[in-house]
Amino acid sequence: MTEYDTGRRFEWKTRDDCKDNGYEVIRAAGSKGGTKIDLVAMKPGQLLFIQCKADGKLAPAEWNRVYEVAGWVGAIPLLAANGSRGRGVVYTRLLGPKVPRARTQPCEPFLLDEIAAVSSSELAARYDRAVAAIDPYLARPVVARYQPTAATPEGTEDIALPEEVAS
Repeated sequence: MTEYDTGRRFEWKTRDDCKDNGYEVIRAAGSKGGTKIDLVAMKPGQLLFIQCKADGKLAPAEWNRVYEVAGWVGAIPLLAANGSRGRGVVYTRLLGPKVPRARTQPCEPFLLDEIAAVSSSELAARYDRAVAAIDPYLARPVVARYQPTAATPEGTEDIALPEEVAS
């Protein structure tokens, strides 16, 4: 089995663990790109950017990039590693840039059931920014949000366009 296969299997294991804990998960295949994000996991009130490393070792450049990209959209940056004896998945929250040659790093253990108090509209906005940050081709621009006018009775097809779209 190649290193790629081992890494992909661990990403699947992490994805399944997140799904078992109530998250919707997007796998960013080919995460060797600029963002270094392997998985995006979300549920109401929480958006996670996860870098999966079966051995739990994350190079400073990768650590710092995951932390930076998560900050763009207010996501929680996490490192996922195998649990003891390869059982389960252990999550570590990255709290800041990695300090070279330091004995301790800015991180703490993270449990998936820790829910942040964030509104669903804020979570949706974070999700849109996360998708755009990971893969711009997946991001679809929102042209307009249509609102019926106050004078339009419910159930009719008349829609008021915002001025910038109507012209």
